[in-house]
Amino acid sequence: MADWLSYRASDFLLFSERVYWRLFERLNEAIWLWPLAATTAVLAGLVLLYRRPRHAQRAMLVLLSVSWAASGLLFVWQIYAPVHLGMPYLAPFFAVEAVLLLCAAAARTETWFSRTGLLLISGACLWPVLAPVFGRPFVQAEVFGTAPDPVAVATLGLALCLRSARWRFGLMLIPALWLLQSAVTLWVLSGWAALPPAAAVAVALVGALWRTKARQPA
Repeated sequence: MADWLSYRASDFLLFSERVYWRLFERLNEAIWLWPLAATTAVLAGLVLLYRRPRHAQRAMLVLLSVSWAASGLLFVWQIYAPVHLGMPYLAPFFAVEAVLLLCAAAARTETWFSRTGLLLISGACLWPVLAPVFGRPFVQAEVFGTAPDPVAVATLGLALCLRSARWRFGLMLIPALWLLQSAVTLWVLSGWAALPPAAAVAVALVGALWRTKARQPA
């Protein structure tokens, strides 16, 4: 028992902070066109969500579905799993979220304007800026489309824009849990870098609870 108590959280990770950010560098160097196209598309969708939400909703749901499948396969399964023993068990949930997003698109769920939702989607587009903010080269940035964290943040934002509480909370569960585990990992590795994913979950939760309680845009 004393031996177990002597372990720190970092002892259970098989990689260092330098190795973790190098994973994103490898991803960005190998595949750069898709995240560029996906970020451009989500920016266009963000404008449409503000101006004509009903026209943009289905396209955004499909884009996020493809992004969940891409980040799950290209990053979590192929790059992250070899250094993190838990990722093979988490990767299937990316496929589950992708299917849920497609089902939501097919269901034609009604859109509801949400300032908090648009804020989170905007934050997902700006997620690469966190790399230089925390002292990393831009090549190690987490970019929407392939990096899981910004994809999860954008999904939380779009979920807040849905009128149906069932779809809203159903689509938020997996992204919120992913961001929480990401926050824990980053806290162990580098401390303050854990704040953005944790803050995104907190903002989304407050927005969702406010929507449920007040029945008005968050």
